[in-house]
Amino acid sequence: MLPPYSTHRTGTMGLQLFKVETSATDEPDRDITSPLPAELTDHASSAALPSLQTATWYAEQAARVSNGPAAGPGTVLRQRYVLEQELGRGGMGTVYRALDRNKEDLPPSHRYVAVKVLREEFAHRPDALQALRREAHQAQALSHPGIVNVFDFDRDGDVYFITMELLEGELLSDLIQRIRPGKLPRQAATDILRDLGNAVAYAHSRGVLHMDLKPGNVMITTQGDVRVLDFGLAHPHVTEPWISDQPPPFHAATPTYASCEQLDGAAPDLRDDVFSLACVAYELLSGEHPFGRCSAREARDQGQRPRRIRGLSRREWRALHHGLAWNRSDRPRSVADLLVGLGLVATPQPAHPRHRFERHPVRPGIARWWLAVVGLGILAVGLYAASVRLAPDSVPGILPDEIARPSPRARNRRRQSPQQSIPLQWTPHRPVRNSPTPW
Repeated sequence: MLPPYSTHRTGTMGLQLFKVETSATDEPDRDITSPLPAELTDHASSAALPSLQTATWYAEQAARVSNGPAAGPGTVLRQRYVLEQELGRGGMGTVYRALDRNKEDLPPSHRYVAVKVLREEFAHRPDALQALRREAHQAQALSHPGIVNVFDFDRDGDVYFITMELLEGELLSDLIQRIRPGKLPRQAATDILRDLGNAVAYAHSRGVLHMDLKPGNVMITTQGDVRVLDFGLAHPHVTEPWISDQPPPFHAATPTYASCEQLDGAAPDLRDDVFSLACVAYELLSGEHPFGRCSAREARDQGQRPRRIRGLSRREWRALHHGLAWNRSDRPRSVADLLVGLGLVATPQPAHPRHRFERHPVRPGIARWWLAVVGLGILAVGLYAASVRLAPDSVPGILPDEIARPSPRARNRRRQSPQQSIPLQWTPHRPVRNSPTPW
């Protein structure tokens, strides 16, 4: 593999440059072996022809200016990152799979990183490089499970690049394209939206806007996690303004997911990300772009309106419809408000590890078993109480009251002659017809 600026390439250009300069100084009507005229003797050193090495050096500089920094598979940056495979191209540059030589002693899955090589024009714009460097450092401070990790912003000569975490999975845009004309199941779509919204809401809480949310910047990993890409090239929040009053023009959002204000060049705002997230939500829930792949400005000028999605409640559709509004003032104030309107719980802060003193939530299966046990216990107590209440007071055929108490006739005799003792003889009780039983 030839190096970025190979000897073969620069040597040929150097010979051509050498030939042009010699032909410009030669005179056909004078012998070149004769001494120079006296008026040119003082300037002989400056008028001397350049050597082959000098011409080759100038040719390399011309090649750098004309063709820009060369980087591709086989290039080694900073004598550390070996670019092996191109993963994708975007408006900011090209992403490569690269081997980190400092990690060669680690397992194979930990040796590789993603390197985004920025476009040539950034090498000639100090203001753009300064803004990108600041934003890369801001992205390094975003620690969230739904945001790709940015490692460093570095340069090798005129090649500027960003090293990031290498992810294995499928872009959300490729997933949507693969299942068309169908759409994702409702539960899968809501799970992706919840994780995506939580990651963006967390970045907003740290003062960083994305400003280019789209399915192409969302990765679904092989483990099923949702990761947001390109936060390293995001916009800082309005609380951390740019060096100049206007943002640099090199940030170009995707027109099909950008708000009207972004396309008009307005200052960044939280509600621009709200609009982009609403476009992604509409596409996930319906399988179609809300404006038929037209930009928001074109759809607004044409008077387009997104069609209502079947299966959404009135509250959910109202929140999504407001998120797709042309004006910022008509949209939800934050990503968290949009998620709440869609029936998704927003958690702006990352999940922290549980502590021992925290109460763990009871799983639904265990709760149902406890309810069933308690219900059976209450039912058993009720049946026992009913059986005791309905049981007879004595066993049929045994009349203990007849032995314990004298008959009414004997009681009357005692009242009439209390001094006379009359032996009582027990006789079987004979109930009298049509007379109530005395006991």
